[in-house]
Amino acid sequence: MKATAATPVNLDDPSEATFVIPYNDSGDDDWDETFDEDHDNGPELRWDAYKSAWKNCLDRIQHIVHKLHEPVVNSISQQIGDAYSQTLPGLPHPELPVIAVSNLGGGSTFLDELTRHLDPDEDDEEPSIYTNHISPAQCPNLTNGMRALITGFTKRPPDKRKTPRTTASSSLASYDIAVLDAWYTAVRRHREKRDQPLPNLVVMLHDFERFDPSIMQDILYICSLHIPKIPIVFVVSLLSPQSPTYLHVTYPRSTLAVLRIRQFAVPSGARLLDEIILGTFFSNAFRPDIILGPAALSFIVDHFERYDSSVESLIHTLQLAYLKHFTHEPLSLLCYTMPSESESSSFESLLFTRLVTEKDEDVDAWTRVTLGNKVLNARDEFYESAQVKRVGFGLLRLVYEFLCGHGFKAPSMSPLKLACKMANRKILSDVDVLVAKIKNLKLSEVELLLSEIHDYFEEASDERNAIVNLQDMEDGRRAKAGLAHWFHEYIEDTAAPLDDLTLAEVWYTGLTPYPMELINPSMRSTVVGGLLRPYEFASWRSSESAWAGSIADLPDTSIIFQRYLDSGRMINVYDWYESFRGVLEMQKEEGRASPRKKGKGKGKAKAKDKKDEKKWQLECQARFMRALHELDYMGFLKHTGRKADHVLKTVFEIRDDE
Repeated sequence: MKATAATPVNLDDPSEATFVIPYNDSGDDDWDETFDEDHDNGPELRWDAYKSAWKNCLDRIQHIVHKLHEPVVNSISQQIGDAYSQTLPGLPHPELPVIAVSNLGGGSTFLDELTRHLDPDEDDEEPSIYTNHISPAQCPNLTNGMRALITGFTKRPPDKRKTPRTTASSSLASYDIAVLDAWYTAVRRHREKRDQPLPNLVVMLHDFERFDPSIMQDILYICSLHIPKIPIVFVVSLLSPQSPTYLHVTYPRSTLAVLRIRQFAVPSGARLLDEIILGTFFSNAFRPDIILGPAALSFIVDHFERYDSSVESLIHTLQLAYLKHFTHEPLSLLCYTMPSESESSSFESLLFTRLVTEKDEDVDAWTRVTLGNKVLNARDEFYESAQVKRVGFGLLRLVYEFLCGHGFKAPSMSPLKLACKMANRKILSDVDVLVAKIKNLKLSEVELLLSEIHDYFEEASDERNAIVNLQDMEDGRRAKAGLAHWFHEYIEDTAAPLDDLTLAEVWYTGLTPYPMELINPSMRSTVVGGLLRPYEFASWRSSESAWAGSIADLPDTSIIFQRYLDSGRMINVYDWYESFRGVLEMQKEEGRASPRKKGKGKGKAKAKDKKDEKKWQLECQARFMRALHELDYMGFLKHTGRKADHVLKTVFEIRDDE
């Protein structure tokens, strides 16, 4: 039953089992998603700005990941294409091609990219290669595993004609490999008529370590009996190191004898992290719309190195950093353009407060046009300063790698650590060490370093002119001292924090902490806290109905949860119900109308006959069963077959009555 204005909800209707109460955007909600000083369309404008900024960042990340994966994808594609055309002669039996991909970061990004390269269009009726993805959940036993392998290919028609319909009596079992043999025979006939090359069948096994080895042994053996008639190629994704492979450690020699294993490694770990972060936020060739501050960068790097080193996890952490910036900074809607004039002057007042400085004059004469011009100037100044900072980091990295390459013992750190230090201005102590190393260079090494720095500054600039002047010096010692002095001053200037710029909070996250509670939420404590103190947990509830400390004021689920915590390891359901009913009797005596009894009485005690008493008992039982099912759904109960009227507790918390 669906509730409408014409048909209100009647919760006492015994003929209805489910009630749907549609959301009504009446505008009288107490929930407010805007700031105290916000634009009329602030949430919508910030959401649009977030989508544009994140799309720009995501496109860059995907481009970097594609470049990292491209060599490995091309090599695997070549190996798959030659799997049955280039085989060793004189083998006692054909070998089943297996490509072991060591992907230490995990995730499905690489296999998805490989699939797009091999089989770009799943709707294509004549692909050059057929692909089939199988997960461990699809292979609980041999029958289901073979069914997933076969139907993954046969669901696509073997040619452009419609697949003939077959009856259940005339068709083979879906797990019989003869079905795949017949299907591929139709593919072969169709391709031979058109003089087209025969496609290989690629089976991609995700999270290969989670497959049951005994089941996979049988599947691999069955497939090895039907090659090369059915040209199957297995691509297995491994989370284990490349040497020794999981296949060689786990599977017996009898299984390995029928396999031809080729190993590939996907870029992962520190290299993947450096390429994505440096290529997105510290590259001269790309300008991100939102720049992450040292707090967010440090957390993202730490989370990647400690917990999850997959591409998907890194993308999610970056996306959450963008989301927090646009949901916690009211002026972030100025990321791209100045919005239209707002009916409320609070937003312009906030913007005026952030823009005005002690140096500004005639601030009383500022108009909306003046504010717009100030915002544009601030944006240009910020992006220019950020670009200078990226150029400075590139120079710092160049000098650091040059010194390390020539045998100098510079401070040991990765390029990403170097970038994080420069972001929070902790690099100056390391710069002093590099300057001392520059002064110890040989004259020939100084000339080589000057040449590399000259090439780094491609376009004509003040920096390149300074390097040219140093190269023109006849005295090598003076040139070396001049280079050290210029390098120190340049890095010191470019390492200046971006927080000091006007309206930097619009495009820069700064020292704002990362929302780590979104990455690792305390689900258990949150659920228990919500059940114990529902009114404190639901901050939207008005103060008039806040919990005063009596159990009779709590919702039904919280009432039975309180009794849940007071009981032992095993709970008698009937005793539980009696205690719950006692609380409802307290509500009744004190005149508190329950949500389901609202409107039935105004707190006055009325004489109740047997019919009313029976109705009250049914309501108590219904409310108890609903609350009990909610706790059961959340996993607080465990059923036992020894006593049908008892349940076991799964959570043992100490209730804090203070």
